[in-house]
Amino acid sequence: MAKRSNQVNAFTNGFGPFKKIVLYDTLINSLEEEEIVSVFAHEIGHVKHKDVLKILGIKLPLIILLLLSFYWILDYNFSSLEFGSSEIKPVMSLIAMYSIFSVLKLLSNISTNFLIRRKEYQADIFSAQKYSKEYIISALKKIALINMSDLNPHPIDYFINYTHPTVVDRIENIHKIT
Repeated sequence: MAKRSNQVNAFTNGFGPFKKIVLYDTLINSLEEEEIVSVFAHEIGHVKHKDVLKILGIKLPLIILLLLSFYWILDYNFSSLEFGSSEIKPVMSLIAMYSIFSVLKLLSNISTNFLIRRKEYQADIFSAQKYSKEYIISALKKIALINMSDLNPHPIDYFINYTHPTVVDRIENIHKIT
């Protein structure tokens, strides 16, 4: 039994010689052997398509922009004067940094989540073509059931917060391939 989470999950991380595919023990304990292989094939699809590097390519400039904006705010000390204070107060700089962070995080989520959802579709197709449509679909259904996934999230919530397409959309996409 899992010590940290009851979530059924798998992921790919790293690049170059440091690539890793991680299958949670809950996934291994919850799925049939063929379904586990199809999930593993899905993760291999991420490795084959170099998805970690592509996502890092989007996130890294946003992180650099965030750090530069923090440096600028702390160095310039404009924020307390701009917000109506008669003297420079570090607390006002922290409020300005938090505001900028919130906006940049929202932009980061929207841009990276869109890319990640596309990559999930590609990895699903890779698994279906290289191993089995039937087993990746079966695995997706079981994972969604066990994780109590929302099958029909609100479109705005989906657009901003969801890194993965809904299971319904993923299965429809798999059925489209020949």
